Amino acid sequence: MFSIFGALFLAGPVWAQASPSAVSTAPVSSPASQPVQSPPSVSSAPVVSSPTAQNAPVSVSSSPASSNGLGTSLSLDKKGPWVIGEVLFIRGGKFTNDYTLTELTHATKGSLYTEQDIQDDVKRMEATGQFSAVVPELYEMPTPVPSQLSTLVIVGREVRLVYKLIEKNPGAGPVSSAPKKPLTATAPLRVRPPAPLSGVIFTPTAYRGHDQDNSPGLGLDINADYIIGRLYGKNSFKNSPAKTNYLDQVGVWMLSADGKMQLQSETNIRPAVAFGTQGTLLFRDTSQPTASGAGSTNVTAQVSNQNGTQLLGDAYFVMTKKIYIARLSAGMMFGNWGDAVAQFSNFLSPTALTFYAQDPNQTVVSHTVPFVNVIFRATSNHPIEIEAMQFNGAALHPLLINLKASHYLKTDFNLGYLKFNGGYDLLGMIAVRYNFWPR
Repeated sequence: MFSIFGALFLAGPVWAQASPSAVSTAPVSSPASQPVQSPPSVSSAPVVSSPTAQNAPVSVSSSPASSNGLGTSLSLDKKGPWVIGEVLFIRGGKFTNDYTLTELTHATKGSLYTEQDIQDDVKRMEATGQFSAVVPELYEMPTPVPSQLSTLVIVGREVRLVYKLIEKNPGAGPVSSAPKKPLTATAPLRVRPPAPLSGVIFTPTAYRGHDQDNSPGLGLDINADYIIGRLYGKNSFKNSPAKTNYLDQVGVWMLSADGKMQLQSETNIRPAVAFGTQGTLLFRDTSQPTASGAGSTNVTAQVSNQNGTQLLGDAYFVMTKKIYIARLSAGMMFGNWGDAVAQFSNFLSPTALTFYAQDPNQTVVSHTVPFVNVIFRATSNHPIEIEAMQFNGAALHPLLINLKASHYLKTDFNLGYLKFNGGYDLLGMIAVRYNFWPR
């Protein structure tokens, strides 16, 4: 009996000095005195955090040593909260930019995160069925946390959250002796960058860049749109000899800059809110089609200036809310951008209003354009997007609905449905939105 108590008495100081996350391995010195090590293999079993942790959840601890420039390792046993500075994913032994993974975590830069939040992310990733295990790790970064959060967190600096993904297929996972060949199978997932969620074709959302719920700040997009022409159209104008029209060229270019300020981030209840402005250079590479009237009368339905060149602008406000895989937005534009719709069809030109609609001295001019749009983000790279705009105050009350499904229609080709009093046109267009800031 005395020998047992004596052994415990001598082991006590040693136990008090040991790191909680290092008990299951050989004794180590303090993190500051260790050399830089390579990252622990993602195929290795998670480290047990205490002598009684055999019944505790796994994948909650990591080696305390600094490794591969990620920073000083932190133990998840502290429960948090921490301030997230960066989220990384390691798949097949390499960092991956597979953007579909970002949908499975709620961690964003500057957010407060606890050990339970991390475990919730792990469950969502494992629920996909792609991975046999997901090992989370935390590393301390040099960036200090905001002063208003310093009293809430257990670490005074931002942390780097790393998820190591162990795939079920050993040939594609990190345990393979030749991981490069299986990686080519997943490469198509990363061929294209994620589609911007900051706007559709002509209408914006309250989001910035590619994130669906980011923090308030500035955003800037560069847009290039080309209205190719009318694919099919019908009208009921009395003086129109052709009630059905096919393949008429429109040839309208629109180069735009869309800048916004997100004022309110999205939560489970409230929507994201943003205010912004758009500047657009509009010009034509062809005149509007010639309209032939009944008998021998011919008119050319052109705009007042020779090539239709215009500088358009608007200010807008918009609200956006995520509902399952859909991002719903609604807002209003104020300015002369709504005048652009007169260029999309020869039936909306001033001459056509007089000759076809028998509504002389009228123009298609709109200074308030309410709009709605929805982005169905079934995948990160290839969403399906729809937008609708009503041009208030314009003659013939035009309504424009655009479908953006570039991946499925190929070569960034999109469809537009232009409805007006007396007919409609089905338009073909090319639309490219480049997210300039934030990247």
